Amino acid sequence: VSVSERPGQGAHFRALVARSATPEARQRPRAAPLPRPCFGFEEQPIAVATSAAAPSPSSGGYSGAEVTGVAPAGQPMSPEEVAEAAYKSLLSTLGPEYSSRPELVRTPYRAAKAWREMTQGLRIEDPLEVAGTGIFDVPEARDLVAIRDMPFHSMCEHHLLPFSGIAHVAYIPDGKVLGLSKFPRLLNVFAKRLQLQERLSANFADAVMTLLQPRALAVALEATHACMCHRGVGVNASTRTLVLRGPGRGELAVKEQLLDGVSFSSGARARL
Repeated sequence: VSVSERPGQGAHFRALVARSATPEARQRPRAAPLPRPCFGFEEQPIAVATSAAAPSPSSGGYSGAEVTGVAPAGQPMSPEEVAEAAYKSLLSTLGPEYSSRPELVRTPYRAAKAWREMTQGLRIEDPLEVAGTGIFDVPEARDLVAIRDMPFHSMCEHHLLPFSGIAHVAYIPDGKVLGLSKFPRLLNVFAKRLQLQERLSANFADAVMTLLQPRALAVALEATHACMCHRGVGVNASTRTLVLRGPGRGELAVKEQLLDGVSFSSGARARL
């Protein structure tokens, strides 16, 4: 097998490795360690501490462990700095030549920023607060309400890879309704964290139940998962989850309305 390289590519690194492998080099006393070639910085030690409180129903079972780092000077590092340092360390596993490419210098900063955005739902202590004043008493509201095709993006907690899809919610109100824009806001609070689709469906349904106490409710999510499509089995399949809530969900006519609202086919309804 032959490997071709651009002139000078990797020559300095190979020379360092060759010199360190000689018996004379192993016997010489070692001076201060060479800085790691990743991005031209010396990696800072990070002390990570977590503290988990008891999960609360409104937070979807997450307490949001607090993560702190310690810089060499003893100053605490912000969560953003801890995340950036972690991404730098991760990139260094690709090898010194690849990880020191100029194109990757700001990648840890961008990745850490994206990580914070994708988990920003954890920084909302009470997800129900996003409903604000959007709950209305409407005595005439007794029939089906369906909100469909709400896009969402979340992150699989098993592989830290994204999954994305659409959500539908249908409910039979009992004189109380929620402003339409509050449904996607509430969904995103639970989606913007490390999640499982099954839990996300239940979190969303339970939150709507808490806010409105409807007679019956259905939530359906359909998503594709990068952990299934981009790795492992490599199958571009979609996953659908269904959650039914409310005292009237067992009534046949009510269930038919709910399943129609979240677009389950007649064949699927027959199996439920």
